[in-house]
Amino acid sequence: MMNSPTKLWPLAIPAIGLSLLIPRFWRDDTSASTDAMPHATIEQRSHHAQPDPLAEFENATPEVVAVEVDPVEQSAAIDALVGAMGYAPAYLANLVAHEETAGLAELRRRAVRAWSVTDPRAAAEWSAALPAGPLRDELMEQAALGWCDQDSDEALQWVCGLPPSAGRDALVGTLGIEIARTNPLAALTIAADLPPGESRDELCRHAASQWAASDPHAASDWAGKINDEVLRQSILASIVNIWSARDPAAAADFVARAIFPEPEQSRATAAIVHQWAEREAASAAAWVAKFPDIPARAPTVESLMMAWSVRDPTAAARWSATLPDPAFRELARVQLAQALAIRDAQLASGIGNRR
Repeated sequence: MMNSPTKLWPLAIPAIGLSLLIPRFWRDDTSASTDAMPHATIEQRSHHAQPDPLAEFENATPEVVAVEVDPVEQSAAIDALVGAMGYAPAYLANLVAHEETAGLAELRRRAVRAWSVTDPRAAAEWSAALPAGPLRDELMEQAALGWCDQDSDEALQWVCGLPPSAGRDALVGTLGIEIARTNPLAALTIAADLPPGESRDELCRHAASQWAASDPHAASDWAGKINDEVLRQSILASIVNIWSARDPAAAADFVARAIFPEPEQSRATAAIVHQWAEREAASAAAWVAKFPDIPARAPTVESLMMAWSVRDPTAAARWSATLPDPAFRELARVQLAQALAIRDAQLASGIGNRR
């Protein structure tokens, strides 16, 4: 005997040991197989009530998106529900009317994203037809991103054809960030067409960082020509952050000679040297020893000593004693003493907390 259409059956997922609730008609039900009804004719079986897919999904939704559901199990249940549903605009429309929960929001996002795989234009246009507000913006973004994965040119063309608004610019920026993963120069071209604002600036920073991963010299040369000083320094900082992981000496040289206002220059050089010293303290120290007497020198030496004092304070002390400039030598000695004091205080605090 088949159960009621509203019955939810558990779907076991052995790989992660979860018990998920999804609509019964997507589960193999041996009790409803033809073998279980040997005496029924094909004609008689055809008159058995068939479950309504939309009703089954609607019945499953409240339990899947409930607030008290375990997050890991809920995520897997949402995937199962979306995977079984495919795309169903009528079901998505009903999701808008449910009481809002974090699980429901995630279900909507994944459902629209899944729809955009099979019919991106329909998913995007359905989302754009929703009432103006955060929900529409969120679902349009999911549809556009899914479309971008398949055809970035078509997705971008559709988004650019929307009525001018801050939301459209934000969506263009989001697609640009996605495109920057494989084509940062194309993303910068997209950014050039955006009006001044956070969407444009964030896309510029992200695309320049992606460019710097393969050609930091070209990326920094381009960024150095930006007229907007605040934006220029912000983008250069993003480039230097990527560059320093690949070639700290070259990145540090660039920061030392580039026109960085204070305190940005001090912050940038200190960050590079600290990261560098954690990997190759002697090489970082050799570079710091040549640092000119400018305001950024003190925080740079401090950063070196903070990193070096943890790994090898004896070597740090020997290095500081070899500096030929008395003022520089004293600066290094003081910074090392402060770094050791901070380290010892942290160790003492840690021991005290364990008592």
